[in-house]
Amino acid sequence: MHRRDFIKKVILFSLSFVILKTKIMANTLFKPFNLVDGVFVNNYVSHKSSFKDFWKWRRESSKPEPIAFPMVENDPEYLKSNKSENTITWIGHSTFLLQIDGINILTDPHFTKRASPLSFMGPSRTTPPGLKIEELPFIDFVLLKDYPTFIKKTKCKSTYIFCTTKIKRYFIKIRCKKCYGT
Repeated sequence: MHRRDFIKKVILFSLSFVILKTKIMANTLFKPFNLVDGVFVNNYVSHKSSFKDFWKWRRESSKPEPIAFPMVENDPEYLKSNKSENTITWIGHSTFLLQIDGINILTDPHFTKRASPLSFMGPSRTTPPGLKIEELPFIDFVLLKDYPTFIKKTKCKSTYIFCTTKIKRYFIKIRCKKCYGT
Protein backbone atom coordinates (compact mmCIF):
# COMPACT_ATOMS: atom_id res chain seq x y z
CA MET A 1 0.00 0.00 0.00
CA HIS A 2 2.78 2.43 0.89
CA ARG A 3 4.64 1.56 -2.28
CA ARG A 4 1.62 2.47 -4.42
CA ASP A 5 1.27 5.85 -2.66
CA PHE A 6 4.97 6.51 -3.15
CA ILE A 7 4.73 5.72 -6.88
CA LYS A 8 1.71 8.04 -7.21
CA LYS A 9 3.60 10.86 -5.54
CA VAL A 10 6.67 10.36 -7.73
CA ILE A 11 4.54 10.37 -10.89
CA LEU A 12 2.61 13.49 -9.82
CA PHE A 13 5.83 15.30 -8.91
CA SER A 14 7.41 14.33 -12.25
CA LEU A 15 4.38 15.48 -14.23
CA SER A 16 4.16 18.79 -12.37
CA PHE A 17 7.87 19.36 -12.94
CA VAL A 18 7.52 18.66 -16.69
CA ILE A 19 4.48 20.96 -16.96
CA LEU A 20 6.24 23.77 -15.09
CA LYS A 21 9.39 23.37 -17.20
CA THR A 22 7.32 23.40 -20.41
CA LYS A 23 5.48 26.55 -19.34
CA ILE A 24 8.71 28.35 -18.48
CA MET A 25 10.27 27.34 -21.81
CA ALA A 26 7.14 28.44 -23.72
CA ASN A 27 7.16 31.84 -22.01
CA THR A 28 10.78 32.44 -22.94
CA LEU A 29 10.53 31.05 -26.48
CA PHE A 30 7.24 32.68 -27.47
CA LYS A 31 7.62 35.93 -25.57
CA PRO A 32 5.94 38.77 -27.49
CA PHE A 33 8.35 41.47 -28.58
CA ASN A 34 5.90 44.35 -28.23
CA LEU A 35 5.12 44.25 -24.51
CA VAL A 36 6.16 47.15 -22.30
CA ASP A 37 5.60 46.57 -18.58
CA GLY A 38 3.21 43.73 -19.46
CA VAL A 39 1.08 45.93 -21.75
CA PHE A 40 0.83 45.51 -25.53
CA VAL A 41 2.30 48.47 -27.40
CA ASN A 42 1.89 49.04 -31.13
CA ASN A 43 5.27 49.15 -32.85
CA TYR A 44 4.38 51.90 -35.30
CA VAL A 45 2.11 54.33 -33.45
CA SER A 46 3.06 56.47 -30.50
CA HIS A 47 0.66 56.13 -27.57
CA LYS A 48 1.47 59.51 -26.09
CA SER A 49 -1.37 61.43 -27.66
CA SER A 50 -3.90 63.56 -25.85
CA PHE A 51 -7.63 63.98 -26.22
CA LYS A 52 -6.88 67.19 -28.13
CA ASP A 53 -4.82 65.21 -30.66
CA PHE A 54 -7.61 62.69 -31.00
CA TRP A 55 -10.21 65.43 -31.54
CA LYS A 56 -8.02 67.12 -34.15
CA TRP A 57 -7.55 63.82 -35.98
CA ARG A 58 -11.29 63.10 -35.83
CA ARG A 59 -12.20 66.55 -37.17
CA GLU A 60 -9.63 66.60 -39.98
CA SER A 61 -9.86 62.99 -41.12
CA SER A 62 -11.97 62.02 -44.08
CA LYS A 63 -13.56 58.70 -44.88
CA PRO A 64 -11.79 56.74 -47.59
CA GLU A 65 -13.60 55.94 -50.80
CA PRO A 66 -15.33 52.56 -50.56
CA ILE A 67 -13.71 49.74 -52.48
CA ALA A 68 -15.98 48.21 -55.07
CA PHE A 69 -15.54 44.59 -56.02
CA PRO A 70 -17.87 42.13 -57.70
CA MET A 71 -20.16 40.21 -55.37
CA VAL A 72 -21.25 36.68 -56.22
CA GLU A 73 -24.35 35.19 -54.64
CA ASN A 74 -23.71 32.15 -52.48
CA ASP A 75 -25.63 28.95 -53.18
CA PRO A 76 -26.98 27.80 -49.80
CA GLU A 77 -28.33 24.53 -51.22
CA TYR A 78 -24.90 23.56 -52.54
CA LEU A 79 -23.26 24.49 -49.22
CA LYS A 80 -25.80 22.39 -47.30
CA SER A 81 -25.30 19.34 -49.52
CA ASN A 82 -21.49 19.63 -49.90
CA LYS A 83 -19.79 16.75 -48.10
CA SER A 84 -16.77 16.08 -50.32
CA GLU A 85 -15.34 19.28 -51.78
CA ASN A 86 -13.16 21.52 -49.59
CA THR A 87 -14.42 25.10 -49.81
CA ILE A 88 -14.09 28.43 -48.07
CA THR A 89 -16.95 30.91 -48.26
CA TRP A 90 -16.67 34.50 -47.14
CA ILE A 91 -19.94 35.44 -45.48
CA GLY A 92 -18.92 38.95 -44.48
CA HIS A 93 -16.97 40.94 -41.92
CA SER A 94 -14.61 38.29 -40.48
CA THR A 95 -17.06 35.40 -40.88
CA PHE A 96 -15.98 32.48 -43.03
CA LEU A 97 -17.55 29.07 -43.61
CA LEU A 98 -14.88 26.41 -44.07
CA GLN A 99 -15.97 23.03 -45.40
CA ILE A 100 -13.23 20.45 -44.99
CA ASP A 101 -13.88 16.74 -45.55
CA GLY A 102 -17.57 17.10 -44.74
CA ILE A 103 -16.96 19.15 -41.58
CA ASN A 104 -18.39 22.68 -41.41
CA ILE A 105 -16.44 25.28 -39.43
CA LEU A 106 -17.74 28.82 -38.90
CA THR A 107 -15.24 31.50 -37.86
CA ASP A 108 -16.23 34.55 -35.84
CA PRO A 109 -19.94 34.63 -36.76
CA HIS A 110 -21.24 38.16 -37.26
CA PHE A 111 -24.72 38.59 -38.73
CA THR A 112 -25.92 41.87 -37.19
CA LYS A 113 -26.12 45.28 -38.90
CA ARG A 114 -23.41 46.79 -36.71
CA ALA A 115 -20.03 45.53 -35.50
CA SER A 116 -20.79 46.49 -31.93
CA PRO A 117 -22.21 44.96 -28.77
CA LEU A 118 -24.84 47.72 -28.94
CA SER A 119 -27.42 47.42 -31.72
CA PHE A 120 -27.91 51.20 -32.09
CA MET A 121 -24.30 52.40 -32.32
CA GLY A 122 -20.96 51.36 -33.70
CA PRO A 123 -19.68 50.88 -37.23
CA SER A 124 -22.30 49.58 -39.63
CA ARG A 125 -21.74 46.89 -42.23
CA THR A 126 -20.61 47.96 -45.68
CA THR A 127 -22.08 44.82 -47.27
CA PRO A 128 -24.88 42.53 -46.11
CA PRO A 129 -23.93 39.01 -45.00
CA GLY A 130 -23.45 36.59 -47.90
CA LEU A 131 -25.72 34.06 -46.18
CA LYS A 132 -28.50 34.32 -43.62
CA ILE A 133 -28.25 32.23 -40.48
CA GLU A 134 -31.11 30.07 -41.71
CA GLU A 135 -29.21 29.33 -44.96
CA LEU A 136 -26.14 27.91 -43.22
CA PRO A 137 -25.51 24.17 -43.31
CA PHE A 138 -25.22 22.26 -40.03
CA ILE A 139 -22.20 23.78 -38.26
CA ASP A 140 -19.89 21.31 -36.51
CA PHE A 141 -17.43 23.80 -34.98
CA VAL A 142 -17.54 27.52 -34.23
CA LEU A 143 -14.43 29.59 -33.54
CA LEU A 144 -15.29 32.73 -31.55
CA LYS A 145 -13.57 35.83 -30.33
CA ASP A 146 -16.73 37.78 -29.46
CA TYR A 147 -20.32 37.20 -28.36
CA PRO A 148 -22.04 35.68 -31.38
CA THR A 149 -25.46 36.27 -32.86
CA PHE A 150 -25.20 32.80 -34.40
CA ILE A 151 -25.34 30.99 -31.05
CA LYS A 152 -28.23 33.12 -29.78
CA LYS A 153 -30.31 32.10 -32.81
CA THR A 154 -29.36 28.42 -32.89
CA LYS A 155 -29.28 27.94 -29.11
CA CYS A 156 -26.04 25.92 -29.22
CA LYS A 157 -27.50 22.70 -30.64
CA SER A 158 -24.86 20.00 -31.24
CA THR A 159 -22.13 22.49 -32.16
CA TYR A 160 -18.68 22.52 -30.60
CA ILE A 161 -17.64 26.06 -29.70
CA PHE A 162 -14.05 27.20 -29.19
CA CYS A 163 -13.78 30.63 -27.56
CA THR A 164 -12.09 32.72 -24.88
CA THR A 165 -12.67 31.98 -21.22
CA LYS A 166 -14.66 35.21 -20.80
CA ILE A 167 -17.17 34.17 -23.46
CA LYS A 168 -17.28 30.62 -22.07
CA ARG A 169 -19.00 31.99 -18.96
CA TYR A 170 -21.91 33.06 -21.18
CA PHE A 171 -22.24 29.54 -22.59
CA ILE A 172 -22.10 28.00 -19.13
CA LYS A 173 -24.96 30.34 -18.19
CA ILE A 174 -27.11 29.08 -21.10
CA ARG A 175 -26.11 25.47 -20.29
CA CYS A 176 -24.07 24.77 -23.39
CA LYS A 177 -21.98 21.69 -22.67
CA LYS A 178 -19.86 21.72 -25.85
CA CYS A 179 -17.98 24.97 -25.26
CA TYR A 180 -14.22 24.99 -24.82
CA GLY A 181 -12.56 28.17 -23.55
CA THR A 182 -8.92 29.02 -23.96
